[in-house]
Amino acid sequence: MGGVIVVKPLNLSSGRGIFTFDPSTSNWDELESKLQGKEYLLEQRVELHPEIERLNPPSCQTIRVYTVVDANGNVSVIDAVIRVGGGDAIQDNFHAKGVVYPIDLKTGRISSAGKDLLNNEYLVHPSSGIFMPGYQIPNWNGVLDFAIRAASLNKAARFIGWDVAITPSGFEMIEGNYYVYCGLMQIFDKKGKYELIKSYK
Repeated sequence: MGGVIVVKPLNLSSGRGIFTFDPSTSNWDELESKLQGKEYLLEQRVELHPEIERLNPPSCQTIRVYTVVDANGNVSVIDAVIRVGGGDAIQDNFHAKGVVYPIDLKTGRISSAGKDLLNNEYLVHPSSGIFMPGYQIPNWNGVLDFAIRAASLNKAARFIGWDVAITPSGFEMIEGNYYVYCGLMQIFDKKGKYELIKSYK
């Protein structure tokens, strides 16, 4: 495994406990000692598309795409947001200094100011200084198609929040969340999404 490695504890959530390991500058024995007796997932760090990386270079920005499968097996995307890390955090997570921005499903553009966990609003991202409303997500139709194809692989999982990373050459699936945090969908219009999800019965 070459390049920087992302180390994720399996017993934590919300981006807690994640750290990176660089084999070129760090000692494998130290990492092995740190992980001894614990369960971790080791992943190669994803190279992001330049237009996504520039939003906050230390972190891996992902698109959270929410899909629903109806009773006839049809897959629909019902919402999407981009999670942008804050400061020097390597996570883009909402619970780790990240800011979440809503995406217009038709255009793939960020549609309004973002919000953090404390409900602060940001027209300009606090780390990069980039004005976010109107920002175009690259290869947007590809993002939607990628999530729909993923949801089609197991239609028994009817409601999933996919974390998609956009790379220079395509996409990487970071993870699919079956126990998905719906707050990222609800904080912008301040409406629950139960009726929307139920409509796909």
